Amino acid sequence: MLEDLRRARDATVQFAEALQKASVGFYAISFAHHLGSGKRREYGASTLKTLSDSTGGLVVDGGAVDLKSQFALIRNDIAAQYVLGFAPASSPPGRIHKLEVKFASENAKVRHRLAYTTTSRVQGPDTR
Repeated sequence: MLEDLRRARDATVQFAEALQKASVGFYAISFAHHLGSGKRREYGASTLKTLSDSTGGLVVDGGAVDLKSQFALIRNDIAAQYVLGFAPASSPPGRIHKLEVKFASENAKVRHRLAYTTTSRVQGPDTR
């Protein structure tokens, strides 16, 4: 049982890395409440949170009385997104880089993917 859990967690991490590499935000509607209580429910909710947190996505509650409002949360989140770009220092293809985003305002709520993967050889900015 412990080995199965370890394999499942490894698969979740690999899937999160694949989503990051593809620049995909993971959005989910969780119905973990249908799993009852215990490890299955805990693992299901944890998996969805890991995938959404690592990609800048969101998990909403499928057990909410008003499911329409949960879909609206996802729609509004996607509509409010914008993309920041930058040129990293020289980096070989396939390398995973962690991202950290900071804002001057403490009131800002920010979600972002936790890493990106260099897809082609990137040269730093020309400083001549």
